Amino acid sequence: MVLAARCHSLGVFLWRSHTGPQRKVAVGQTILVVDDDPNLVVILTTLLEDAGYAVRQASDGRAALEAIAAHPPDLVLSDVRMPRLDGRELVDRLARQAIPIPVILMSSAHVALDGHAVPFLAKPFDFDRLLTLEREVLAQGQP
Repeated sequence: MVLAARCHSLGVFLWRSHTGPQRKVAVGQTILVVDDDPNLVVILTTLLEDAGYAVRQASDGRAALEAIAAHPPDLVLSDVRMPRLDGRELVDRLARQAIPIPVILMSSAHVALDGHAVPFLAKPFDFDRLLTLEREVLAQGQP
């Protein structure tokens, strides 16, 4: 079976191929998905929940900071380009506030990540690659 999803506003394709039942990989771990594209947020939430993660959502960096202050997640998966507060500034603020939460940045545009030593995914990306990267980052613990 192949799960394919298209996020029209960014032209992003995510796909997941598998045979047999979905594997649960992350019982008890929470991921905060941060993106200003609500379609992509829904797609990622669905796929990550199916993989066993608890998922919370934020529409930009400011909303993410509020969500993190209320209930820190185990990992943040954030778009780079967003209104109000972008992903790079989110990473900077977390570092300045000494909040030890790992972040994976993603973008469909070629962006400079000057001084940001965080994992990066270029959109479109294979969902299996995203899961592998998340497991690696979570296994390392704090950033």
